[in-house]
Amino acid sequence: MKGIFKKLFNLGSEDPSSSSKDKPSSKNTAKSPKENSPELEFAENFTSSGGKFLYCENVEDAIANLQNIAMETGLKAVYSPDDNLKSLIAKAGFRNFVDDCKNADVFCSSCEYLVAYNGGIMVNAKHTRGKKLRELPDVFIILAYTDQLVNRLNDALAGIRARYAGSEIPSEITTLHGPKKSGLDDPGAVAAAKEIYLLYVDRSE
Repeated sequence: MKGIFKKLFNLGSEDPSSSSKDKPSSKNTAKSPKENSPELEFAENFTSSGGKFLYCENVEDAIANLQNIAMETGLKAVYSPDDNLKSLIAKAGFRNFVDDCKNADVFCSSCEYLVAYNGGIMVNAKHTRGKKLRELPDVFIILAYTDQLVNRLNDALAGIRARYAGSEIPSEITTLHGPKKSGLDDPGAVAAAKEIYLLYVDRSE
């Protein structure tokens, strides 16, 4: 499975100095019918919406991809409500953390779930610190792990209810997609034109 991800969806992690003719084109990739998995379904749906999917074999691989994103985009000022994520981001060279999202050029966050059937990234007010998505920078970097992937929205909502059982469920639950579309029949999908990098980290071993 790791090889398939690298072949099909290793978008944005190439050497920034390489020419465009050397970069793999998602238009020329094809999924084997035998590899009909939730991971591939999510990756295909997410990238078809304009999202940038980067498979990471481990956290060190995620840091390397973050370094590539920093070099390719020139992004510097980071808004991130997640202190644990800040530590990882700092290792990649992002060290200018700002408390006011208006002064940031990139928003970094974790998420609740990834939804395979529509390629959505589920977040809530805990991840955005209560900010409206339109108030956040135009570039998102989201970190997610393989065990956060579910098949459908109902699975994600059931997981949230179980996770927050006995406490208040976070508000403003919504799903993020790339800038090309909203989210199939998902009433909570956001059609905001955000550029989204998803670092999908394998922790299955």
